[in-house]
Order: sequence, then C-alpha cells, then structure tokens
Amino acid sequence: MLRLQLLVLCVAPLRLWAQETGPVQAFCNDRDVEDSVDLALVTFNKKLQYGHQFALYRILSAFKAHNESGTSFTTSFEAKESDCVVGVDKVWKDCEYQPNDKKPLQCNATVQKSNLEGKQEVIFVDCLAVEPKVVAERGPCLGCPENIDIDSEDVKGPLMYSLVKFNAEDDSEFHFVVNEIGSATRQVVAGLRYDLQFEMVKSNCSKTDFKELTDECHPVHENKEFAFCNSTVFVAPWRHEEPETHINCKPGRLVTSFVRRRPPGWSPLRSMQAIVIPPTQTAVPTLASPEAKEESSEESKEKNSPPPSPAETQAEDPHATLVPLIAEPEKPFHCPSKPWKVSPPKTIAAPQQISKPAPEEGDFSDLDLL
Repeated sequence: MLRLQLLVLCVAPLRLWAQETGPVQAFCNDRDVEDSVDLALVTFNKKLQYGHQFALYRILSAFKAHNESGTSFTTSFEAKESDCVVGVDKVWKDCEYQPNDKKPLQCNATVQKSNLEGKQEVIFVDCLAVEPKVVAERGPCLGCPENIDIDSEDVKGPLMYSLVKFNAEDDSEFHFVVNEIGSATRQVVAGLRYDLQFEMVKSNCSKTDFKELTDECHPVHENKEFAFCNSTVFVAPWRHEEPETHINCKPGRLVTSFVRRRPPGWSPLRSMQAIVIPPTQTAVPTLASPEAKEESSEESKEKNSPPPSPAETQAEDPHATLVPLIAEPEKPFHCPSKPWKVSPPKTIAAPQQISKPAPEEGDFSDLDLL
C-alpha cells in the first residue's frame, strides 16, 4: 500500500507537467509557425465581405505552448492588401501586393495543432489597421517672447543701453562691464521689447578718468565686485527716440542653470548706433579662373567616385592588409521574418501630350503677332 501511494505521488507531477507547459518563443521561419499563419490568414480573408484579400507580408513574433491535446501557436504578423478580390476562388498565396502606399495590417492569431491527427484549428484571428500617430503642430505664438542668441548683434544694442543707464545711476567710483549673459528674449509690442538677464563686474576704468565706457575698460583681477541685473529695453527705431530702458541690479553673482560667457572680442560698445534692420544683400557671383575650375572639377570627381574595392586596393598596393567585412548578425529566432514578396514599384502614368492641329491657309499664327 505504501509503495502504491509513493508511485501516485511521483506520477502526479509528471502528468501535470505533460498536460501543459508555458509558452516559449519559436522561430518565425519554422514550418509549423508558417502553416499556422497561413491558416489564420485564409480564415480572416473568408470573413471579409467586400474589398480585396490580404496577403502575408512578414511574421513579427511567434510563441508555442504544449498542452494535453496538442501544441498552441500564438503569432503576430503583418498583411498587405492584395490584387485578389474577396469571394474569388483564390488564396492569398496566388495574389500579388497592391501597388499602393497603404501600411500593412497588424494581425494576431492563435492556432491549435492536434497531436493525434496533426490538424490545425484557428482559435482566434484579428487584424487591425495601424493608424499613423498624429502629432499636433504647434503654431507660432504671435506677440509672445522668443529666445534669441545671446551672441547675436541684436543683443548688443539693448545691452549697451542697459550698461549706460546702470553706470549713470550707480554710486560706484568705477564703471562696470558685462561679464556673463544669462538669457535674452525679444517680443513684438508697439515696437520691440528686449528682456535681458546678465552679470556685470567692476572694471579698471574710474568714472573720474573715463566719462563713459571704452574698449580700454576690462574687468579687474583683484577686489572684484559683481552685480546681476534684469533689464527691459523698449526699442522703436521709426520714432527716432532713445530706447526706454528699465534696469534692476543687485550685488552678487548671477544664478542660473546655464550661463554662457561672452566670447573673446565681443563687446556691446562696438554697436553704439541705433538698432536698424539691415537690408538683405544679394550675393554677387565671382568668376573663377580656368585653373580653379579644373581643380574644383577634379575634387568633385574624387568626392563622387565610389570607394575602391578590396581587389583594386590589393592590386594597387600588394602589401596592403585587407580587413574582412563583418557580416550582420542574424536576428534571434529569425524574427521578424523576411517579406514574403517584394512590393511592386508604384508606376506613374506619363502625361499625355496634346498635339496642336496644323494651321490652315489663311489662318493666323503666332508669327503674325511679331
């Protein structure tokens, strides 16, 4: 009796393991997987009531699970519209792809294969069109502030007016110069509004010796004093008036997430004129010499010429070492599979030329208008 109980305890787990196993990934080019996709697609085409049948494009993934009655295949594949009309005595393998730009359908199917008879039965199949993602385009905000490059010429004018106003109102004995620029924006109002955020540092130019800033003024290296400022400058060139400048500064360093230093040689003092929009200039083509033309044509031929093959390289230099090309590694489980057929190219009909009838005698022609 004890032996019988031990035998039952040993056989029961084996029976449960033989009844069903979890799904495992299968090869997309496996014969059973391809047969299950074939049956699923034939079943789907039979459900269609109008339009065209769909032909297999490629298999994306495949999983199989063993159970007591057989093997279950769960597949995901893509199908393209074919030239076979629904209802004709044809299967999708006898059809060709439609020459259009429609995206393939995304299909999912589950097929059961019996262990005894080897027959396959479609448990589930469904195909849906993959809609392209719609990205909402954000239109320009007219009248909103826009960021501008802090190194552009457009910033120098408003920055210069801010410096002049600060040095005129500040009680320091020395002039301050720009050390770093944090941000700059421009907004179209009744003119142009510039909002600047920048950092200034004490210079070597005293207000006693220099009534205004010049190119000789530069930051001091000892006993540095900093000030961070926010300024707003309103510019209307057509009014022929001085820009309206508002500036608010505090002692200390500029604290921002990203600060760019002014490039070498950059100075707002080099743009002392009023802000004027420069007219567009048309580039004037220059005539090149015949020698320059020959050199440019030779360079273009060298750039457009294909690279030499390994055999040509070996022939030119016998001592050259040929590096073997590394083949692209195959995809695991060969998924997704290769396309079942190559899509036909989309043909564009040539425009028809309408021939004009020859003018008869006595009729007017275009030459009579000259």
